[in-house]
Amino acid sequence: MNSESPATWRWSSRQGTTCSENRDACGVLESTAYSFSVVMDASPCGDRGIQFNACWITTVLDRMSHELPSVEAVLSAMHEGQKHLRSERFFAEKASYAAFLLPRGANNAYVFCCGDCTLGVQSPDGKIDWLTRTHTFANALEDLGINVDASKRHIVTRTLNAKRFQTPEVHVVPANDPRLWVLATDGYRYPESDDSGNPKDDCSALIIGSGLEAKPAVTYTNLFVRTLPP
Repeated sequence: MNSESPATWRWSSRQGTTCSENRDACGVLESTAYSFSVVMDASPCGDRGIQFNACWITTVLDRMSHELPSVEAVLSAMHEGQKHLRSERFFAEKASYAAFLLPRGANNAYVFCCGDCTLGVQSPDGKIDWLTRTHTFANALEDLGINVDASKRHIVTRTLNAKRFQTPEVHVVPANDPRLWVLATDGYRYPESDDSGNPKDDCSALIIGSGLEAKPAVTYTNLFVRTLPP
């Protein structure tokens, strides 16, 4: 999906029953040249995970240009956001994220991944093909030919943190895919439910594309939106 007109999008986010608070978050920026979105999943470490998400997302969005940014410019904005985390002394907190830069009328889009958030494409039948591989201990061991149990999936090997900037992995994907884009947290990609059918982990996803069905308006405190004027 890609055209000269802005894509539509929809954010959904549910707190997990085993979580004391919802530590997922989303940021969306729209301009006439591109759209930029990011989904975050803060770990249980530290007392200020929600504030950590908001600090980094808003700093990155505020540093994006009106014109289509280069990959290097996006990485620079992310690094500046990480420096701001340090100045705000978020030393106990850390998070995973996946960001998506979708130019208008271009052949390529760009995904920035750090940790266990990921990007996929959803077919009309609801099936999702995940396009990016997560940075987890399970995947690291599998790369070495070692069989691992599912619990190792919860150990993240690359994170956003205030102490050191870990450069995200950058992927190039076709921008004109007709399916819906899905930018998701780990709890959405690997859903686990309690006895009542509610998600155990925070479960969040940003759906991007055309033809999205209208849903009742919901106010999310973990959603940050910027619209750049022409």
